[in-house]
Amino acid sequence: MDNEIININQKKLIDSKEYNYLGRFEKFLKLGFCNFYPNLKDWNDLLENSLYEMHAYKYFRDKIDSYEKLIWKNNNQINNKTSIGKISLLDEINELFYTFFNEALAPTNCFNFENKSLNSYKSFSDISFNFKRKLKAIVIISYKEIKDQTEAIAYYQGSNNNINNFEYQNLNSIDFNLEKRKNSDLRLIYPRYGEIIVLDPKLVCNFRHILDFENFYCIFYKSDNKKLFKIKNINYNSDKYKLSPHSFIDSPNISLLLRSGIFGRFKKNASNFNKYGYTKFAIKDPNWISLIDNARNKLAKYINKNNIDIKKGIRFQDAWKELNIREIRDIACHPEILVALKILFGRDPFPFQTLNFPTGSKQHFHSDAVHFSSQPEGFMCGVWIALEDIHPDSGCLEYYPGSHKEPYLSSQSIGLNSSEVEEAKAPQKFFEIKWRELVKHKNYKCKKYIPKKGDLLVWHANLLHGGSRIKNPSLTRWSQVSHYYFYGCEYNSPFYKTTDKINQNLFNRVPLDLLKLYS
Repeated sequence: MDNEIININQKKLIDSKEYNYLGRFEKFLKLGFCNFYPNLKDWNDLLENSLYEMHAYKYFRDKIDSYEKLIWKNNNQINNKTSIGKISLLDEINELFYTFFNEALAPTNCFNFENKSLNSYKSFSDISFNFKRKLKAIVIISYKEIKDQTEAIAYYQGSNNNINNFEYQNLNSIDFNLEKRKNSDLRLIYPRYGEIIVLDPKLVCNFRHILDFENFYCIFYKSDNKKLFKIKNINYNSDKYKLSPHSFIDSPNISLLLRSGIFGRFKKNASNFNKYGYTKFAIKDPNWISLIDNARNKLAKYINKNNIDIKKGIRFQDAWKELNIREIRDIACHPEILVALKILFGRDPFPFQTLNFPTGSKQHFHSDAVHFSSQPEGFMCGVWIALEDIHPDSGCLEYYPGSHKEPYLSSQSIGLNSSEVEEAKAPQKFFEIKWRELVKHKNYKCKKYIPKKGDLLVWHANLLHGGSRIKNPSLTRWSQVSHYYFYGCEYNSPFYKTTDKINQNLFNRVPLDLLKLYS
């Protein structure tokens, strides 16, 4: 059942075109919550005004009728003239719900539904299972920076997909004691001032003072079956939904994007990618290691059968096609990789080339963007995957953090004409001179990647990288490099853009799309 849930969720993410909300959606599906700051100019004013309302409503805590009239109008509709009501009906929250649930949700008055006063709710577990079962989402607005774990939201990781096999009818018996906890699945959320947290009602958590209106405001949402609320339809033709000329990780507004929650669980990855030009993340698929073992073993079998001397240096390009090794394509097309790239770049990726190396490549450091580029620039990346534990002496991958921010090069930009490119046996040598000068002038420091089997590193199209010297020739260094483009771009090879002409036949690329082959 768990694998079915994962597969269904992955399909939702891969099919989704809501790039602005995809990172939050993935985090919501995976962890049972997402958190962000809304993209609203007057958010701080709205927040402060709603806090004043909270202080005023505190007077009416024990006067439930008066409290109800202040927040809720007749027929259970929230008072949208108040700041609290405006927050409850924010466009960004509603668009988020469209992404998550493909329907409009409406804030609901849980106190009226339960026929209890506010003082009856000491924690989320006090709200009945019958009511929670009808909810679609819970939104928490934080009026305080939470640093003390006694005020944080404690939750059981995976409980939104019932990985822990909780009996939801008996939530009061679940232990949230952080001092005595033995279960490593118990986690904490530390809300920040002005942050919006969207919770899955199925997530097993303890609200720990969340229903105290001094520090938080909690809004419950369910399906708007009666169409009580006039929620704006999403205009997919608006500028907001047009593809950006920059990938998300290359955006000049990266700090705002990081704050907005657009990257979800991949926020740190996005920050590192933007700053250093690469990032690492783990594949959680339990079948991942067996998949790469099968790919490596089939390649090794081919080498042995054909008596190939790997010490002379060899690589297998597109072995999924040339050698009919399906696992190589499956690695490149793995949904966890596709979803992560989609969230980081803000467009749909597709792998167009695979390379497999049994030993170190000994390649001079280079930028892929000379050979594989795009318009807009930056919509290409490489994914390097270790098919075995990598030894430091095997000629491991090396790279120069931060070098991706340098200008993109072409034969034209370094002064090469067409005859020089066409007649030289190894024309990349001209670029290597420039790259060495760049590294020396900017004092870029070389780093080496020494991963365990199954680990992966994603690099920017313009990051300088290569293969380090092989110190022990008896060692293997099994790896796979998959190159990805993104839909909605033009694809080219700046190598063939020279000072006197552009060789259109070689400059313009029509890349293979592995997602559309054998699908």
